Amino acid sequence: MKTIWILEDDTHCQFVYKDILEAKYTLCLFESFQELMNHFTTSEGLPSLLIVDLKLSDGFIIEHIKSEKIKLFKETLFMVVSSNDDLQILRSCYENGAIDYLTKPFNKTELLLKVERAINLDGSKNTAKILNSYTLLTNEKTLSNGFKSSPELTPKECQILYLFSQSSKSKVAKKEILEKIWKSTAVTTKTIDVHISNLRKKIAEIGLTIRFSEDSYYIEKI
Repeated sequence: MKTIWILEDDTHCQFVYKDILEAKYTLCLFESFQELMNHFTTSEGLPSLLIVDLKLSDGFIIEHIKSEKIKLFKETLFMVVSSNDDLQILRSCYENGAIDYLTKPFNKTELLLKVERAINLDGSKNTAKILNSYTLLTNEKTLSNGFKSSPELTPKECQILYLFSQSSKSKVAKKEILEKIWKSTAVTTKTIDVHISNLRKKIAEIGLTIRFSEDSYYIEKI
């Protein structure tokens, strides 16, 4: 079974995770960030997914995620869970590599779908061409113009760019992004806007931008 590490200091929430996920996944639960890091430094392998609560008894998880000294969040897919749905906090989580953001209280179906999507991310396509002269390298999580590469992309950003690579007109409808990337997982348009905004900043460094018109996104050279 796939392994999931869960950082949650609320014992009631720990019970909820066990009740929903334990039948399908091997779970390791931690009540503090220090406990998680102690396990990480002695563990022989990494989990398929890390689920972390935003606010812990020993700190705000965003500060740990941002730290260059902590390799766990650079090497593992992770999802943030919180009762806070503030746009700036959402943006900060995605900018720092979170694959998804789940708002409490969540239901069983929502958690299962998001976990399945995170664990089963499509990594079968290692490269893809965009506008003929840009190469998406999903293994390296970058987009290259042959001379320079973008900053590291999140898995969701790679998936969005892959959709652009499959369109002859470099055009992707917002509806298509919802259906092919999030599928039946309930997300708001704000979530997509945050991902697109973060992605636009990264690819601007190699001469590309994303524009929106008539319910579709267009990727083009600046």
